[in-house]
Amino acid sequence: MGFGQTGGKPLAKEDLQRADGTYARAWCVISGVAVKVYDDEPEPVYFLYMEGKEKPIRLNATNTRCLIENFGAPPDPDDIKSVGDHYRGNKIMVYVDPTVEFGGKMMGGIRIHGPKEVAIYKNPNKVDGNGQLKGAAAPKAGGFVSDSKPQEPAEEEPPMPEENAFEGADDIPF
Repeated sequence: MGFGQTGGKPLAKEDLQRADGTYARAWCVISGVAVKVYDDEPEPVYFLYMEGKEKPIRLNATNTRCLIENFGAPPDPDDIKSVGDHYRGNKIMVYVDPTVEFGGKMMGGIRIHGPKEVAIYKNPNKVDGNGQLKGAAAPKAGGFVSDSKPQEPAEEEPPMPEENAFEGADDIPF
């Protein structure tokens, strides 16, 4: 799916709002990544597409870090096809975080979790003093690029999330 097919509207927190004012959460499978260049943006903007969902997620620094921490950095971060191929098929939880700030104000915003974060929530006794799963690889910094050397796999892989890892996970039509 190309970005033009969405009418230019990425996923917004309002798309996840239920009638009672609470926000839905949903497991999604990544189907690809697209890039768009805007005249008023100094850098290209990346969008994450999910199978069966019309609206993509605009990737900010936090959500990009989540992808890298959970699924590693793509082999060629400058090649958009390589980036899309690298993340395609991975499962993420899409949700609204009410503590997201923009312009110094708490506005709420779209966030994603991968299997490692869900494992932390489900296994708090396996978390070290830094909030990481014991034995899990350390997070990498900065966009799709990591200047750190490749890390050895963790001795014990974190458990994969179950379908119902978060109560209230919905199949929402965004």
